[in-house]
Amino acid sequence: MGQSERVGHRGNRPDGGYVQPVVRLFASLLMLICISSCGDSSNEPSAVTPPVAGTLAPPIVLATTTASTPGPTDALPATTLVVLPTRNDALVASATPTHVTEPCPDSTGGPDGTEAMQTEMAKLEPMLGIVLAYGGQHRDEFGTYGLIWQGTNDASVFISFTQNLDLHRDELNKLVAHPDELVVCQVAVSGDVASALTAKLRDDLNGRFSSVNSGVRGVEVVLKPGEETLADELVAEYGDAVNVSVCSDAATCAVLGVNEQAVSRG
Repeated sequence: MGQSERVGHRGNRPDGGYVQPVVRLFASLLMLICISSCGDSSNEPSAVTPPVAGTLAPPIVLATTTASTPGPTDALPATTLVVLPTRNDALVASATPTHVTEPCPDSTGGPDGTEAMQTEMAKLEPMLGIVLAYGGQHRDEFGTYGLIWQGTNDASVFISFTQNLDLHRDELNKLVAHPDELVVCQVAVSGDVASALTAKLRDDLNGRFSSVNSGVRGVEVVLKPGEETLADELVAEYGDAVNVSVCSDAATCAVLGVNEQAVSRG
């Protein structure tokens, strides 16, 4: 091919005047030989390796292909993205909060940043992806998920549902590598409902709360001092879907971790 290109180039020069027919024939033969030997390139391996089945792109990275809904055994990225809640009064009104009998336990310990913490995280991170994928297959009952720290660098993976806890526990125990490190607990409403309720309360209670966030036990509301009556009204209306506290004073409301210092209602 390279030689034929050089011949053709010289044939177009003024000193030649024209390209001799034999040269043109020779160039055509070379092209036919190349085509027959190279064949159809459609069967050649693609330069872009397709993604391995059962994996997804990391969070925030935009994928160039559309992935199907993951199955219960397809681990999703364990990183939780912070998404601003969207108000949906119809969704909130359609939900009947479940009375919680198996609440998610509180963390009594935490990580210390050492190598032991890294080892614990490396062991549990695949489980986080698995429970998230499983929860996504049961959105009507799935609450939230994460880690519960039972001591220094001693954690367990938790996932919450509104009902059918025994069923979900049995299914997840078959999927995760460390069933003894799995806690299946209960919440009053699904994560979608909790998010919509969070947005609603932030609007409706504007100026009367210190914080309103979706938490491990539903929507965690911290009201400003003197709002005890409002706290009782929220508990009466939303039941176990809300975890309401009232700040003891203005200084308490201004600091992080106010839930530990506020007076709980309900």
